[in-house]
Amino acid sequence: MAVVDWINMFALAVNEENAAGGRVVTAPTNGACGIVPAVLAYYDKFIREVNANSLARYMLVASAIGSLYKMNASISGAEVGCQGEVGVACSMAAAGLAELLGGSPAQVCIAAEIAMEHNLGLTCDPVAGQVQVPCIERNAIASVKAVNAARMAPAPYQRTARMPR
Repeated sequence: MAVVDWINMFALAVNEENAAGGRVVTAPTNGACGIVPAVLAYYDKFIREVNANSLARYMLVASAIGSLYKMNASISGAEVGCQGEVGVACSMAAAGLAELLGGSPAQVCIAAEIAMEHNLGLTCDPVAGQVQVPCIERNAIASVKAVNAARMAPAPYQRTARMPR
């Protein structure tokens, strides 16, 4: 399988567990639960084995980004559309991965921003009110976007991020 297929599979597996009524971690919501773990699994399988330190760094950065959205915007699909769930999770995962790839704080923020900007306007329109269609596939696609955003963030052509004061 290609790397992208593995990323898709990681995200789909977590979302299928959620759809089956299993236990998942809200990151930031159950509807977006596959993205953060899929990107971490990508790092573990294809970049470097995850250890306690890298897991803590990834989760702390992802959590910090998620907290910023929760405090300053929303993580509710009903309130702001799927960008508030899948978009935020994509942003969280991209930032966490950028940290693990050695990105500077500015590059971590750029990764989060790149990930979110490609989810803006995404509506929340689950079929039959279930967090399955199109949610599960959106998690897989957003996981790949997060990896791409983290890999693009340190590129020399990137704009300069402005850090909050």
